[in-house]
Order: sequence, then structure tokens, then C-alpha cells
Amino acid sequence: MKIKDVKNICRPLLPLLPGFVQQGFMLYNIPSDGLLKGIYFDGSGFDKNAFYVEVFFLPLYVPTTYVHFNFGKRLVAGTKSWNMTADNLTAELTAAIHDEALPFLGQAETAERFADAITEISKAPRNPHVLQAKAYSFAKLGNYEMAINTLNELIDVLDSNEDAKFAWVRELRDNVERFLAQIRNNPASAQQQLDEWEAISRKNLRLSDN
Repeated sequence: MKIKDVKNICRPLLPLLPGFVQQGFMLYNIPSDGLLKGIYFDGSGFDKNAFYVEVFFLPLYVPTTYVHFNFGKRLVAGTKSWNMTADNLTAELTAAIHDEALPFLGQAETAERFADAITEISKAPRNPHVLQAKAYSFAKLGNYEMAINTLNELIDVLDSNEDAKFAWVRELRDNVERFLAQIRNNPASAQQQLDEWEAISRKNLRLSDN
């Protein structure tokens, strides 16, 4: 799947998604509160005409170097994948966006609603990355009590994780402990840190600002 294919597919879909733009392999809104909402077109490695469609949330204030679907779902096609050559592709994608994507994104129209709905969206309440995003979302909103409680829960999960010996777990725990100290000692510094992480994520993902 090439970017020009995505452009052709997305052109008739954009009117369904006010505020969204197409860039690369995804449609996304321009986030003002650090919460990106997107639809990603992922080509199949086995069929050049086949692709999958993911609808997702991505909290940019949790630093990331790539688009992931921890807070997303795959739109269901008539078969296991969509096909670029299908005569009724636009009509079927339009129906899927209306029936599946928009209700999914409607669960959390703002970062505040995302913080409350994140457990239901992810279906994995004890996943370290889910707890991290939940804690950082509460911190973003200035709800430091909930942020601290969730960060402490995250540390407990990491300490009991069977993968605790791995570098990514140790690195995540160190980062969480530093951020927890920032919240306790200097909440303004914690907010600045979240803004810096958001800027880094935007740069890594090459997001447009207009």
C-alpha cells in the first residue's frame, strides 16, 4: 500500500470527519489537548491490494516514537481485510466509519473523558502502558491525587511483572518514579514535562500543526 493509495481512499471520507486531515497512512484530528484521534490504513504484507483499518486514540503526552493501537480497534471488513480494488469500497468504508469509528471515538472526545474511559477502551486495566497513560492523563488534567494513586499502582504492577528483569520494564519504572517525584514536589514542573513529551511525540510522528 502506498501513500497515494491512502490519499485516494481518504478523499471521499474526509467530509465524514470534520477537523481531520490526511497525512501519510492515517487520518487524524489536530489535537489541542494532547489527545490524538485517528484512523490508520495498514497495508497487508501478503496482498498488495489488501489493507486493514484501525481507529485509535493516542495520548501524545505519553512519549512515543510511533503510532500504536493500545487504545484502538480494527474496523471490521466484509472479509478479513479491505481491498483497494473493490467496487463498493467507498460505500463500505463510509458505513464502517459511521457505524464503528465515530462511536468508538465518541467515547472520549477530550483528554478528560479519555482519562475516565481509558480502562474500558483498552480492555486491559493492569497493562503497564494503560496505567501509564491513565496516570499521565490525570496529571494532564491537574488531578494529581488520581495521578499519584495510579502511578503507585503502576509501580506495583511493574515490580510484580514477570518481565521485571528486562530493560524496558526497568526504564519505564525509573521514568515513572521521576515523574511521580515531579508531581509531588513541583506540579508545575510535571505539567511542563507533559508538554515537552507531547512536543517530542508530535515531532517523532511528524504531525502537522495546521
